[in-house]
Amino acid sequence: MFVLYGCSALLIAADCAVISLHIVWLAGLLSILCAVTVIFAVYMQACRSTLSFSGGKLMEMIHEFVLDHLNWDGHGTVLEIGCGTAALGIQCAQKYPKASVVGIDYWGKACNYAEERCEHNALAEGVSGRMRFMKGDIAHLPFADSTFDAAISNFASRKVKLQPDKRLVVKEALRVIKKGSPFVFHDMFEKKELYGDIQAFVRELRQEGVTELHYISHTESLNFIPNYIKVPWILKNMGLLYGRR
Repeated sequence: MFVLYGCSALLIAADCAVISLHIVWLAGLLSILCAVTVIFAVYMQACRSTLSFSGGKLMEMIHEFVLDHLNWDGHGTVLEIGCGTAALGIQCAQKYPKASVVGIDYWGKACNYAEERCEHNALAEGVSGRMRFMKGDIAHLPFADSTFDAAISNFASRKVKLQPDKRLVVKEALRVIKKGSPFVFHDMFEKKELYGDIQAFVRELRQEGVTELHYISHTESLNFIPNYIKVPWILKNMGLLYGRR
């Protein structure tokens, strides 16, 4: 709707330029801007549709890719860090029918609504009996050491506002899972402002005793992701960190 209003304004301005000011070149420029705006709006809508669970289901495929790297027998409780609307956690509960899932997120001002939405989504997908949700700071998880049997996350770093060093968020997530338990984190690990040198961080985690650790760089380049999504303003600097604590 905003794009339509903007284009209407540009077209009106173009008409005024011709009728009142007789500036043909300005009218042409405004018309080109209008066309570019419409094309970009259509492109962004196509990207949203591709990523949506009701459209192209690309995010569902990304979640499947994440969970395929969780080497787990599905017994026990998995923590979804930065659960959002619980999409990844729900997919995990469906893949592992004997597992319980705890989702945690800060959610900001929309906390009550967001938690209710998670519960609604879990109920709609038939897994509500094995899922629960809570508000919390994922940089300082409100759980004791070695609480969970597995941990998962997808694009969680953007939800951490008060901890600029996202490496500490990863270490916090590892703290709350049991020794030898699996984990898989999909995030902007290639972004140096957030994680520094990711290869150095991987070496650091190994030195600190992580049992098994693997890293896949630039997952935005995966074959199942359409080329028109592989652009800096949609997906970039992604990586997958997985293994066992």
